[in-house]
Amino acid sequence: MSSIDVVIPCYCYGRYLRECVESVLSQDVEKIRVLIIDDASPDETPEIGTSLARNDKRVSYVRHAVNAGHIKTYNEGLAWVKAEYMLLLSADDCLMPGAFSRTINFMSRHPKMSLCFAEAVELHNDGQLMPVPSNIPGEPGAEVVMNLHEFLSHCLLAGSSNIVCTPTAVVRTDFLKRLGFYRDDLPHSADFEMWLRLAAHGPVGFIKNPLAFYRRHDGNMTLGYLNEKILADFKQRKAAFDIFRKENECVINDMPVMYEKLLCHLAQHAIGIASMAFNGKKTALCDEICEYSELIYPAIKKTRAWWLLKCKKIIGFGLVDVLRRWAFFNNRLKNI
Repeated sequence: MSSIDVVIPCYCYGRYLRECVESVLSQDVEKIRVLIIDDASPDETPEIGTSLARNDKRVSYVRHAVNAGHIKTYNEGLAWVKAEYMLLLSADDCLMPGAFSRTINFMSRHPKMSLCFAEAVELHNDGQLMPVPSNIPGEPGAEVVMNLHEFLSHCLLAGSSNIVCTPTAVVRTDFLKRLGFYRDDLPHSADFEMWLRLAAHGPVGFIKNPLAFYRRHDGNMTLGYLNEKILADFKQRKAAFDIFRKENECVINDMPVMYEKLLCHLAQHAIGIASMAFNGKKTALCDEICEYSELIYPAIKKTRAWWLLKCKKIIGFGLVDVLRRWAFFNNRLKNI
């Protein structure tokens, strides 16, 4: 009989907590345990968490006296896990019906699979639903098994970005216990580094169906981080790649080539963001991102994207804006 443990860290998401927990408890898997870890939330989380634990013996609730931060909270939950499978689910997200049965059935047919994830749907505060696109090909409902190189190829196509939708990411617990938990020196790319680590030691599964709701709102931690500290995000991804290379170069023969490709695509993604920053007249941010992309991958200066951005800087905002307007108008004329 399959079993799954679900860790739900919660900080100031009390208003979403009940919906999140109920979406887990309603899954059609017999052996489910839920651990809510309240990281000293100042909102209504204690009352809701206590009530959920009191009303269902499958639910446990613990509260920190002092805020410990998300990585320590996550790792506290992972240490508690004992089931065959586990999921770390943010309290502001929730699962779709059948998510666990679909994922666990797939993983049980591939006993060496370390991780399985799926598509998701963004749930906005106004009730709007937006599919989260995936760059992994396949018909709707397809189940894909990827080795490390195949998994990385999809990450590269996404600009060396994390392609795993976290609320759908079910991990086989024995891999987790053997390979270790989240790294506290990677506060904003620890999950990406963990997915890379798992992929290096076992196949990764993907289900081309949405199995969770990923909530987008003003208090969303990841959204706020990316908006305010995009350069720091690039540095965190680079740090994750450095650790991935260091810890796996003995078991992956072509690690130097793989690492080079990760940096190449990361630098290309950075130049794209730098160009957007320039268009938004954020010249200081544009220059900082350009400098960083050149630092991590000097060959970026030979690419078309880098030269186009350099030309934009030379001719300035005014002429760039005129050219963009002309291109837009010219394109409209062609469509008449």
